[in-house]
Amino acid sequence: MCGIAGYFSTTNAFNKGHTQQMLQCLKHRGPDAEGIYQHHHVSLGHRRLSIIDLSSDSNQPMIDASGRYVMVFNGEIYNYIELAQQFKLTLKTHSDTEVALALIAQNGIEAVKLFEGMFAIAVYDNIDEILYLVRDGVGIKPLYYYNDGVSVVFASELKALKVIGLCNEINQQAIFNYLYAGYIAAPESIYSKVYKLKPGHILIVNKHGLQAKVYWHPGNELSNQTNTDVDVLESLLLQSVKQHMRSDVPFGVFLSGGTDSSLIAALAAKQTKSLQTFSIGFTDVANSEAKHAALVASHLKTQHHTLEVTYAHAIEKLMHIMQQFDEPFADSSALPTYLVSELAGKQVKVVLSGDGGDELFMGYGAYKWAKRLHRPYMPFAASGIKSILKQMPPRYKRVAGLFNFNHDFLPAHIFSQEQYLFSMHESKQMLFNSQPYHEMFYNEFKSLNHDKKISAAAYQSLYDLCFYLPDDLLVKVDRTSMLCSIEARVPLLDRRLIAFALNVPEPLKMHGNQMKIMLKQVLYKYVPKPILDRPKQGFSIPLQQWLQGPLHFLVEDLLSQSAINNTGILNAKNVSALVKSWKNGNHFLYNRVWQLIVLQNFLKNNKR
Repeated sequence: MCGIAGYFSTTNAFNKGHTQQMLQCLKHRGPDAEGIYQHHHVSLGHRRLSIIDLSSDSNQPMIDASGRYVMVFNGEIYNYIELAQQFKLTLKTHSDTEVALALIAQNGIEAVKLFEGMFAIAVYDNIDEILYLVRDGVGIKPLYYYNDGVSVVFASELKALKVIGLCNEINQQAIFNYLYAGYIAAPESIYSKVYKLKPGHILIVNKHGLQAKVYWHPGNELSNQTNTDVDVLESLLLQSVKQHMRSDVPFGVFLSGGTDSSLIAALAAKQTKSLQTFSIGFTDVANSEAKHAALVASHLKTQHHTLEVTYAHAIEKLMHIMQQFDEPFADSSALPTYLVSELAGKQVKVVLSGDGGDELFMGYGAYKWAKRLHRPYMPFAASGIKSILKQMPPRYKRVAGLFNFNHDFLPAHIFSQEQYLFSMHESKQMLFNSQPYHEMFYNEFKSLNHDKKISAAAYQSLYDLCFYLPDDLLVKVDRTSMLCSIEARVPLLDRRLIAFALNVPEPLKMHGNQMKIMLKQVLYKYVPKPILDRPKQGFSIPLQQWLQGPLHFLVEDLLSQSAINNTGILNAKNVSALVKSWKNGNHFLYNRVWQLIVLQNFLKNNKR
């Protein structure tokens, strides 16, 4: 796990000093070593967090035996041992970096199709003078790049591009997307001319310009074959967890006590004599998940660590976390994720996380809504249902937005409204600028291979796998864990598991009120059902209560008319109406209030 940065520029607009500045911003991602490769118009920089082969021989940038290829790499290739054996590689180190570089040198950049892992890679070909930027298929590791038509500058985080003056103009389209989804989806970023490389993409940069191509997409894993064997699933899970446990430093597991993290902990505990697990709880919350995690840990006999967090401690950390994503990011569960990362960082350098189970095995309420809203009569009945719900108490009123889908792209609409965020129409109304905004999610999704018939719920889960997971959940895990200089790994996102899960029939994932059925069948082999049999909670904070109480000052400071006018992005009248409605009893609007607070805080701190 590391941080990378560099550039390709034939105009001498950038130099080694720029790379050094960027790397200094990424020190938290790699506190163990730093290196820079400089050659004419190309620079590759690296900050290392040593995980595999701790010797200096595995420091980067790394040059292949022929001298043609130079590589910097953020992430892990979990199947590097198998690949080295398969291709009979002669190696000088025990690192996955050398295996990846040797395979690229041997087979070209298409070798990344062989890699099972999480990665953002920059490779320079000294002979053809081509820079390749690559991101893993699921989007676990981040990669940003600036492109002005002449130069391309890349980095693991936006702050590294900002420090050398490349983040200047706010991208209005990105703000619209943020209001609609709660995050800014690739390829957009909050800044114009700065982009996120999309998952499963290779960016080819040379003196003639740049070209992007797809090498892997989860939608292409859909087939006419169905997977129904629980034993096969268990075998794939065990294999993935075993490979994800490869480490030359201490490791542990984030354990919330829910299905996914409990499963990962159970499978890891089966394969090691001593496992450390980590969880947090809020002292002011009645139904803290910490007690459930403790029950699972006790059953698995792990070395369990729990941090009980008070209001005061959490709020102090929350204000710090709000600054760390470099662009508006409204997922408030970033706070508990940071706190558990901070706890784990005192004991280990690697943790396993359970992200991906909900998207692959249908664990969200959105999938039930997808089934409901795709019923044949719904286009005719939706308007009437919406009108009735809007006249009812808030607990029903908050559902009304789901029936107001008109001509919206339904998966994006369901996600937005199930999270109680702004609809597409409301997002446009909330912005002061009246320029035309487009709903990018349909445009990004329509290119998928749709010749395979899948259910409405499966289509919704594929949408989450392509957007919500890489652009929200995995961003959250990457930034918060890296702030604590630890590496977070996600075994459920092994591509072999994804290919299996996408072809599991819906009744084996979701039936009635049962969710993640097949995954739980594996889990119950390791942890008794009574320990886990409770409603889904999620890894969240009591945001509504905090906004009414200790965080209310943020509403007054950031959403006042003067504050809105000062930043000049939002429509002050419509913001005022929203806040008034929230204060007058429509408390389900708290996510929207929080979205605006986060946006305003960003604009205030980044005003030019």
